[in-house]
Amino acid sequence: TRHSGRDHGPNGGYLDSRGAGADSGSVQRARAERARAERARAEQGRAPPGYRDRAVAAASGGRPGKGGNMHEIAELLREYDRARGYTDELWRDLSPDEVTWRPHEDSSAIGWHLGHQAHVAHFMVRNLTAAEPSPDPELDALMDSATPERFRGALPTVHRLAAFRAKVAERVHARMG
Repeated sequence: TRHSGRDHGPNGGYLDSRGAGADSGSVQRARAERARAERARAEQGRAPPGYRDRAVAAASGGRPGKGGNMHEIAELLREYDRARGYTDELWRDLSPDEVTWRPHEDSSAIGWHLGHQAHVAHFMVRNLTAAEPSPDPELDALMDSATPERFRGALPTVHRLAAFRAKVAERVHARMG
């Protein structure tokens, strides 16, 4: 099936462009190659601002003191807000029917992806900084990609989805800022 732009094999592993399973070693090699390519483009002055720092951090395993400068938290929060803003521009003018439409029972609607983005951000903050409750516990199983699509249930209203995203963003800033 198709999910989040990647093909998943029968056991949940990723499939490459030929449909062959990608082991963790090949995934790690691909990530390292992508980081090397980003670093080379940045050194030649062909990469957008910020790519050099991301490439160096990726090449060093994302660990401070292992080959590069890490982004400051304020910079990460600005990038998080920029990405959220861009995503919001893409869906704000859609009708509720467009946000909740699914072409197939095993496909995720745009609204699910929007909620899942917020769910993952909350999950990371909760697990990395504090064990705090979900901003909307009823959405936890629904927005968890481990719950098969056909068992997730109905999506919340667009208003509730937007409120969930805003509340998670507020918590990300409160915990990380």
